Amino acid sequence: MYAGDPPGRACRRRLLLRVWDRILRDRAGHSTAPSEVVCQDPQLLGDEHARVNAVKSLKEIDWTRWTPQDRATLLFVVRDGRILLIHKKRGLGRGKVNGPGGKLRPGESPEAGAVREVQEELRVTPTGVRAAGELSFQFLDGYSTHVYVFRADGCLGEPVETEEAAPLWAPVDAIPFDRMWEDDRYWIPLMLDGRPFRGRFLFDGDVMCDRDIVVLE
Repeated sequence: MYAGDPPGRACRRRLLLRVWDRILRDRAGHSTAPSEVVCQDPQLLGDEHARVNAVKSLKEIDWTRWTPQDRATLLFVVRDGRILLIHKKRGLGRGKVNGPGGKLRPGESPEAGAVREVQEELRVTPTGVRAAGELSFQFLDGYSTHVYVFRADGCLGEPVETEEAAPLWAPVDAIPFDRMWEDDRYWIPLMLDGRPFRGRFLFDGDVMCDRDIVVLE
């Protein structure tokens, strides 16, 4: 992504690079199957994963029929002017700074899953847990997930590093957004202000192509 490029332009640039790569392969005699961008579009195939060409914006997705492949959680402990983050060591977003969280298990409630993930990743139990918002993510490779975001007032125990994550306490006025997913800077301030929200995002890899955030007040 070039400095100053808006999210949509960065996404289109990647798509053009993919097309150009295909052209070069064809000229070199290395023909491949027709290049496609994979995206889940339930409007076309119900709950099946459809292959569509170059979804460019959130408006092209029928959110009334959109079904995520996974449901997951994020939980942020906020106390004494600091927020508990992690250096993620594996899975989606490996290498980034994020909040503790992960996929829900079958039959598990979002809050129970959020607490469990913090216990597994950092060996602490969050206290004073409350819902903060919800996020829906569609990736151009077809992956999709719906994330339930929670905030906690404290935790029992001291966070320790595990195989999954290393703890990072950051001042709430100096959150390292440059090391996090692009969308975080748009909704974490809402969470810190206690303003419930709903967010929808379109990603190409780790590049955000489009976003829509609504404050539910």
